[in-house]
Amino acid sequence: MDVYQIIQEMQQENHERTIKNLKQISIHHSLLEDQKKYSSENLIHLEPPLQRSIQTLQDVLNQRTAIKKFESTPINLLDLSSILATIEKSDELNWGIFRELGIDLNIYILARNIENLTSPNIYKYIPSEHALSLVSKRNTTLKNKLDTIILQKEFIDAPALILCTGMVAASIDVLGNHGYRQMLVRGGNAMNTAWLATLSLGYQGSIFAGFYHDALVELFGFDGYKEMLLLAFAFGR
Repeated sequence: MDVYQIIQEMQQENHERTIKNLKQISIHHSLLEDQKKYSSENLIHLEPPLQRSIQTLQDVLNQRTAIKKFESTPINLLDLSSILATIEKSDELNWGIFRELGIDLNIYILARNIENLTSPNIYKYIPSEHALSLVSKRNTTLKNKLDTIILQKEFIDAPALILCTGMVAASIDVLGNHGYRQMLVRGGNAMNTAWLATLSLGYQGSIFAGFYHDALVELFGFDGYKEMLLLAFAFGR
């Protein structure tokens, strides 16, 4: 057995031991409360995502350039369905054990111009239902507040913004300070996945994190610690 094989076996043993230990952890319920609550009356069920990428992976990687100016063309709702499903699948594959503990990512859509959705509005993605839950009905209020929540003004005109939040307090409860760093990595993975998915469907976009914290927390309804904004992605044509 060579050194490489020994290292692989040690890594596998450590991985299995870590999973075993994590499964024995009980997170205080107060750190996870309310994150899964939504009104079934407001659900907008999405069509099943289609595998209809118009480009190869290599093409997508070659075109991965941040775009900050967008056309007024609306986002296709079926395309949004595919993008959201891809984000969910990626997080499930990479952080399944933490999801079992209840340490989830939450995905919000700030819709300005999406087909068949009332805009501007805020929606929360409900993976278990593959549906959107309306967070805010205050269309006029939201339109007037975009300037107050988005620091990087060039993204205000994007047809859609995807915001990724994480259960940071619960992650820190399990992993200590590393829990915060891990949530940042998960958020980065989620938004990079969104970027690749949108590129494969012929859209363009940019990952960013420029928000005014207090205004964002007030508008979206999360507290900024139990659930905290990690990263965002603006996209369109």
